[in-house]
Amino acid sequence: MANQKLYLYLTRRDRTGMKLVSVFPAPYPVPPTRLADIKTLNLPSELSSEIEQTINKNRMLFEPWVQSASNYQELKESLKNRGYKNMPITMSAMHEARPVPHDKPKTTPRTSHLITRKTMLRRASRPS
Repeated sequence: MANQKLYLYLTRRDRTGMKLVSVFPAPYPVPPTRLADIKTLNLPSELSSEIEQTINKNRMLFEPWVQSASNYQELKESLKNRGYKNMPITMSAMHEARPVPHDKPKTTPRTSHLITRKTMLRRASRPS
């Protein structure tokens, strides 16, 4: 898999939309995983606090997820297959992943500990 990106996004609880929070380089593929705590990603403190404020502000209607994909279109297709509707057409992240100074080794989020929950995907019904 060439050039994977890790997408951190918020999905509406009623599955009618999503907001892209940030995009990071992904060292390996990560399946769609609900994020319980942003601090587990081991991001730089400034970026982590900004993202945490965004998640906290939207917590009534949205829940945070992380997933790797090669591009935004692949992410949208994955969300559509999981039953989400009204996806944004363009990718505009709320928080840009800033380069980290060299004295801090936190350049990519730590995702190896995320627990993947196995779910059965429902096939889209065919119109009669």
